[in-house]
Amino acid sequence: MPEYQQGSGALLPAELHKFIVNDAKDDTSESSGNEMIVLEEMIIGKNGADDITLNDYLVFSPGGIRKIDEFRIATGEKLQPGLTVSFDAEDARELNGKRREGLVMLKIEPYQGRQYNKVDYYPDPELIDPQIKAELLGKGSLGPKQSPASATAPEDTSKDDLNFGTVPAGS
Repeated sequence: MPEYQQGSGALLPAELHKFIVNDAKDDTSESSGNEMIVLEEMIIGKNGADDITLNDYLVFSPGGIRKIDEFRIATGEKLQPGLTVSFDAEDARELNGKRREGLVMLKIEPYQGRQYNKVDYYPDPELIDPQIKAELLGKGSLGPKQSPASATAPEDTSKDDLNFGTVPAGS
C-alpha cells in the first residue's frame, strides 16, 4: 500500500506562474450539468522543486466562456470574436502538436481548514512585460512586487466547479 506524509502538499504563492497542460478530459459539471473540460496542469514553482499539479475547469456555460477564451489566448491562440468553434479536451491538451503552456495567476483559498492553490485567471500574454514573460516562461513564478499592473484579474462569473488543491502524482 502506498504511503505519504499527510499535510505536506506544496502551496505556491498567489502570483504569476508558468503552467503546462499535462492532461485534459471531457466531463460534465455535477453542479450544473454543463459540459466542461477538466485540465490537469503542472504549475512551475520558483525552484522547480516545488512544482505542483492542480486541476482547473473550463465550463461551457454563459459565465464560463470568458475563462475558456482566456485559457486559449494565454496558451498562444489568436481568437476571432464572433466565430463559433468546437473545443474539446484534445484541443485543450495540445496546440499545433505541442502541449499547451502559458502563464497563470494563482490564488490561495481555504477549504476544510487548509489552504489550497487555485487558478485565479489566465492573463493575456500581450499585456505582460516581455522581459517578465521571458523570465517566467524560462523558469517559474513572478513575485507579487513585480506583478504587471496590466495583468489585472477579470471578474469571475463562473462558479460551477471549484478546485481545492493539488492532485497527487499518479492519481
